[in-house]
Amino acid sequence: MRIYSLKAKIYPAPARLFLLFLALVFLLGSGGCAGLSSRMKVRTVEADLGNYRGVVLVDGMNGCENLYLEPDSFRLYVTDLTGRINLIDGPSRSELKLVKSKKIAGECALGIGAGPDGRLYVAASEKDWLKQGGSVYRVDRDLEKAEKLTGNLPGINGLTFDRSGNLYLATSNMSFLRPRGAVYLMKIGPDGRFTVPEPWAGGRKIVNGMYFSGKENRLYFSETLSGVYRVDSGSGQAEKVFAKAKTMDFFDDLCQDQAGNLWVADPGSGSLKKYVSGTGELVRFKIRGIGQVSSCRIRVENGEEIIYLTELKRQPNKVLFGKFDGRGVFSMPLTELEKIK
Repeated sequence: MRIYSLKAKIYPAPARLFLLFLALVFLLGSGGCAGLSSRMKVRTVEADLGNYRGVVLVDGMNGCENLYLEPDSFRLYVTDLTGRINLIDGPSRSELKLVKSKKIAGECALGIGAGPDGRLYVAASEKDWLKQGGSVYRVDRDLEKAEKLTGNLPGINGLTFDRSGNLYLATSNMSFLRPRGAVYLMKIGPDGRFTVPEPWAGGRKIVNGMYFSGKENRLYFSETLSGVYRVDSGSGQAEKVFAKAKTMDFFDDLCQDQAGNLWVADPGSGSLKKYVSGTGELVRFKIRGIGQVSSCRIRVENGEEIIYLTELKRQPNKVLFGKFDGRGVFSMPLTELEKIK
């Protein structure tokens, strides 16, 4: 998800950069921001991409953001910072290829998911992501038609659906010094139409990734600078699940595996983080050969859990400078990550 747009007047989209990042580093390094988790057990796994079996890269994209995995198939859709929605498909995972790439909604395509009507829903921003904001678009699966559903929401980012088909959105002002954000809810009616977005879990900070756990029937979301939260579906009250494990720790998109473990992309440190369910342990995977990971999703294919990762940038630690030149989507069996200690 997008975590780096700050001064649109100086740097046009999609290459808006961390202009306040140095100030943030100073604040964090001097103890200006609280919230580090001192009780969390942390383990780091470092390995080359070649150490893992069954790695597949589908390239040909640029600055990949979020992804939606179609159930019971090999098809997936990927959004990117050029505003394109990319369709990837093939007869098997090893034969996946980029089938279609089209810019039909906004200047930058961010969160993506499938609604109860079977169509895609995309959070896409305009040229000024923070001030002019972005909207939710309904997009046909063949990427030929798009319909704008909402007005503009500043800093729109991730989106997801619950079991009933209600739509949740992440928004924020992307200010590192005075962050403000909210989770918005669009309820679906009996006629299949959505209500206008209304704040559902307000009073948040830089809300980023969104994931609805069908396993638990509740919403998870990340805040870029502070951690991962879950929301009680009845009250709308958010509680922190995991906090920062170190000073320079970031939280982007997230998902859950069948065991209930949470997986979170951290483009700031170029790592993929796993929060082990029930133990409070954090495992940080630093995979040489994959750059900054922006989004992660897991799908069962032929009885095996497969994790998909979008690459935002090729250089894992070049947060402040450089182009958003991520090549595409990596995938591998989830069990491969557990083999290397």
